[in-house]
Amino acid sequence: HQYNSAGVEQWNKGYVAQTYHAEPIFFDKKGNFYLKTSEEYCLDNSSYPSCGSSAQMSKTTIKKYNVAGTEQWSQVLSDERAPISAHYQPVIDDIGNVYSFAKKDVVDDYGNWTTQNVIVKYSSVGAELWSQNLTNFNGYNEQIRVDDIGNVYITHPKNILDGNGNWATQTVLVKYSSAGEKLCN
Repeated sequence: HQYNSAGVEQWNKGYVAQTYHAEPIFFDKKGNFYLKTSEEYCLDNSSYPSCGSSAQMSKTTIKKYNVAGTEQWSQVLSDERAPISAHYQPVIDDIGNVYSFAKKDVVDDYGNWTTQNVIVKYSSVGAELWSQNLTNFNGYNEQIRVDDIGNVYITHPKNILDGNGNWATQTVLVKYSSAGEKLCN
């Protein structure tokens, strides 16, 4: 729903799916808004949530809408059995680029398909500009920030062995240029 300053509804959008969750709304400087949505379904199109012998799937999508509530673009962030975490929030920079965590199917060093955690940058019109693989990504405590010149900063926990052979958690900061080049770790 969108309301004007007098509280009068301007427009209303609804979503139909077997199970659909919309995350908080994010706005850019032009008044466009973005939703992160999650939909759960059965791989064989049987009735969710009793998928029978079919795999239960989850698709996470980010969608951009203009000020009139019309969808401008949509990008799937993950579509698999292990969805990305709902604990992080996408980031929008001053010119409308969107930065998000996502999952991608890639071919590993042995020629097998595998799922890779990535950070991805989309342009203001929804085109993927770049993506970078993330290592030691657990999907729960990651944060994305963008500075005034477009550098991207990611923090995430990493499990390490301390000097006594015990596992400990260390926070790691990774910096990428506006073009997606890794600058420091």
